[in-house]
Amino acid sequence: MLLRITDLRTPVEMPESELAPELARRLSVRPEEFSSIRILRRSLDARNRYRLEYVYSLTITVTEESADRFWHGNGIQIDTWNSPTFEDAEPGQEPLPERPVIVGSGPAGLLRLAPSFADAPDPNDAREGGLRYGRD
Repeated sequence: MLLRITDLRTPVEMPESELAPELARRLSVRPEEFSSIRILRRSLDARNRYRLEYVYSLTITVTEESADRFWHGNGIQIDTWNSPTFEDAEPGQEPLPERPVIVGSGPAGLLRLAPSFADAPDPNDAREGGLRYGRD
């Protein structure tokens, strides 16, 4: 049975190898009671610069018999987890005329587009065909 653990907070100094013992301590179980850990997400909580923490979302595999022991845990949210299935897209039959350009919307993708934005006309500048405010 897969359980999803969310909101597990650890200090940034703690190595990932200590994650299983720390989770077992917070859930008041032995580390042998779950067989595997898979990290789904790790984010950095830097709201307090003197107490940086990683916030984990992860899955653990437990037996059906021991699952009842895992439903409590010091501010940690625990749910059953059904892993979503992933289906690959069908490949195309024709070659593309040009190489595709894939740009993400994160900081790296937007910085990659920054040079092309510099050449674009300013939409607020009437001299460059942008919007006009006020009188002509």
